[in-house]
Amino acid sequence: SPSELFPVRGQFYMTDKVKSPSAAAAYSLRTVLIIPSVEKLHHVAASHPLPPRPRDAPPCLLLVVQLPGSPRLHLVLLFERVLTNDEGVDARDLRAFEGLLSRCTSGGRLESLPGRLKIVPNIAEGGGWFVRKTVGNKPAIVANAMKQAQYTGEGYIEVDMDVEVSAMAKHILSAVKPLSRSLVLDLAFVIEGRSEAELPERLLGGVRLCRINLGEKRIRAE
Repeated sequence: SPSELFPVRGQFYMTDKVKSPSAAAAYSLRTVLIIPSVEKLHHVAASHPLPPRPRDAPPCLLLVVQLPGSPRLHLVLLFERVLTNDEGVDARDLRAFEGLLSRCTSGGRLESLPGRLKIVPNIAEGGGWFVRKTVGNKPAIVANAMKQAQYTGEGYIEVDMDVEVSAMAKHILSAVKPLSRSLVLDLAFVIEGRSEAELPERLLGGVRLCRINLGEKRIRAE
């Protein structure tokens, strides 16, 4: 999804409340999987090895959305940090982003990430007025909207987001699921900046989900 579709907090947001289009996302989407399972899967990277990567590569970011149902579905998004995406980003803004990213993810210490990671939805096509109003397009702190767990391993950071434990998230899913075959849904992720030194915000990455049939009782790999 183009980053300019998602307004984020500008450098002076704490005083002027102005949002502006994000710079290019810091991470590029490499893989999208939907994994069906009878049981809810946790720490997916521990049981599903990631593609080989250079030893000196920055840790990849694995975001897993756990969806209730029969079978349970797990939307797995694998992002890789791509430094060429930084080209054209203002040097001061890049320092602010890298400092915030490091405080939330470096050294296997993820204590700062819960309460900071935000999900931003956008219905690009389909849905009608009711679904668009239900889903909205405002950023939401993941840990406030869903149960969030995070894990680290060699070369990756994983964040699991459990829809099942949230009444609001389940309500949104119940509105989207019957119409999923006609929806084009964008999801973007950002770490919340809370001071001028951490702003402007910048998208971590995003995905466009095109007409995925969430109503299937059986998911087939083709």
